[in-house]
Amino acid sequence: MKKKVLVITQNFAPEIGSAANRMERICEILNEAEAVTVFTTEPQYPQRAIYSKDKFRTSSSSTGFIIKRVKTRRYATEKNLFFRFLLYLEVFIKLLLAIRREKQNFDIVLATTPPLSIPLVALFAKRKFKAELVLDVRDLWPESMQIFNHFIATIARRSSYWIERVIYQKADRIIVNSEGFIPFIREKVGESKEILFSPNALMPKEFYSKRIFNTKEFFKIVYVGNMGAAQDLDSFILLAKSLQDHPHIRFQMIGYGADYARIRKRINDERLWNIEIRSPEPRQKIIEHLKSADIAYVGLENIPILHTVIPGKIIDYMGSALPIIGIASGYSKKIIEQARAGIVFEEKQIMAIKKVLLEWASHPEIRFYHGENGRAYAEKHFSWELNQSLLNKFVVGDDDEEKSHDVCLERVYK
Repeated sequence: MKKKVLVITQNFAPEIGSAANRMERICEILNEAEAVTVFTTEPQYPQRAIYSKDKFRTSSSSTGFIIKRVKTRRYATEKNLFFRFLLYLEVFIKLLLAIRREKQNFDIVLATTPPLSIPLVALFAKRKFKAELVLDVRDLWPESMQIFNHFIATIARRSSYWIERVIYQKADRIIVNSEGFIPFIREKVGESKEILFSPNALMPKEFYSKRIFNTKEFFKIVYVGNMGAAQDLDSFILLAKSLQDHPHIRFQMIGYGADYARIRKRINDERLWNIEIRSPEPRQKIIEHLKSADIAYVGLENIPILHTVIPGKIIDYMGSALPIIGIASGYSKKIIEQARAGIVFEEKQIMAIKKVLLEWASHPEIRFYHGENGRAYAEKHFSWELNQSLLNKFVVGDDDEEKSHDVCLERVYK
């Protein structure tokens, strides 16, 4: 008999970003064996206005499960932390009321964090439905708020540690998308609780095995994703500026975030003709842009909490057979080097990156080596298809000890 699974998430398709994509894929996997109901918000990340466009309306493939949405006010959350926390509060209240009114019973509650307000709603649902709670941790909150140099973030972070501990302890099982989170969570919950490492991953159609590495009229370095406090994109711009005497080398940025407007203004003010900056695109379009690029850039600020993460863009780059160059430390650097998928520096060594980039531009065989290594690693370790059985068993609490064929990087830590 199918178990009823309630999924609570602030971000869901057709929203862009790794959070919405991850939750959509998890729900699709669970719904193959269980009955899934999703409680979420109307599409609003990064800006509500973009979802009035047809290309975003048709970007989601979610079918076969129930989606219940709450509508919130419009907030300018990208630049204003106060409004962002107001949004979290409103979503918390409205989801709480929606679940309070819900007549259906559930066996499992799956909630994803951040923000911490979502698992707080899930604690209420766990008690109401007498259900098991599975917590999906995509980032360490409130620790990751260290990247914001703002008194509101400082107050929120210092006042939230006890909430974080309670949430981890009340969860029956925990999923993480980075192995770097596990030691930290273990300090909060002890050694007995099961933790599943289930990284962000790709669907079969998102892998690209037909890339041709040769010389072209234009050579493109691409960056996709968030443009905010955690990302080192000034180095990307300086790199482009230093290569303006190589007109065949072009740079492309596609994304959103608190620094998007500042970066666009800087590109225009400094007349950086070799950088194209584009507004947010649906995931399918992003994959197409990656397939037409030659090199992918990753840039992470050297902040200790960021050493535990692997951004979803790195997995997308690898699946697209793109050699990776840039600046990263910790877990992200470890995975890229382990896969031999590219070269990343821990410091902002613009001239060193420029030297590598010029070498790659004139040597397609080097790009082929790193790109194919990354794709092969992603197919082995970052595939939703290969991991779906283990993920489903973990969420529903299947105690079957029979070995799963779905190994990848997914592991249950006990």
